Amino acid sequence: MAQEVPPIQDFKSDISFAGNQNWMISQDDNGTIYFANNKGLLHFGGTEWKLNTSPNQSIIRSVKVIDDRICMGSYMDFGYWEKSDTEELIYTSLAKELKIEPLEDEQFWNIIDFVRVYQ
Repeated sequence: MAQEVPPIQDFKSDISFAGNQNWMISQDDNGTIYFANNKGLLHFGGTEWKLNTSPNQSIIRSVKVIDDRICMGSYMDFGYWEKSDTEELIYTSLAKELKIEPLEDEQFWNIIDFVRVYQ
C-alpha cells in the first residue's frame, strides 16, 4: 500500500507587506487560514495573501475563528473581524465597545470560545 504525500507549497518570507513573525493560526470552514502577524491579520485563501492592519497599528498576538467572526487579540486591544457583503473584513473593537481600559502595555495572547466550553 503506497502512502500519499499531501501537496506542499513553500512560501518564502518575501511576502513584503507582512511581518516576519506569526504568533497564532486559525482556519475557517471555507479553508481560509488566518495568521496573527507582526504587521496585522494576515490571511490566505489558497491563491492570494491579504493583510489587514489592526486599527492601532500594533502586533496581533492571537487569532481564532469562531463561527463567522475572526476574533483577535493585540497590544492594548481585542475584538473581531466580520466579512462585509463585498467580502471586506470590518473590525469591531470589543475593548472600546465594552469600555474596557486595558492595563498599561497589556497584550492579549489567547482567545477562548466560552460559548462552546459551557454548552
